[in-house]
Amino acid sequence: MLISQFNENSEINITPTTELIDSGIVDSMNIAELLAYIEGATGQAVEVSDLDLADLATPQTIAAKFLSEGTLG
Repeated sequence: MLISQFNENSEINITPTTELIDSGIVDSMNIAELLAYIEGATGQAVEVSDLDLADLATPQTIAAKFLSEGTLG
């Protein structure tokens, strides 16, 4: 689900290891949208004060930190 969400909104084919921040796919303008997606998928609030940008680097790191098995694809 996470990768297909990105692929709907990007001209780049997103894979589990695509660098989202370094490539500019996720930037300061849409990071709130990404956090809202994570919160909606998990039902848990993401504490911005505890957020490490490395956790948002790729779909794989996002899934490992925040999402359950099966939500990456």
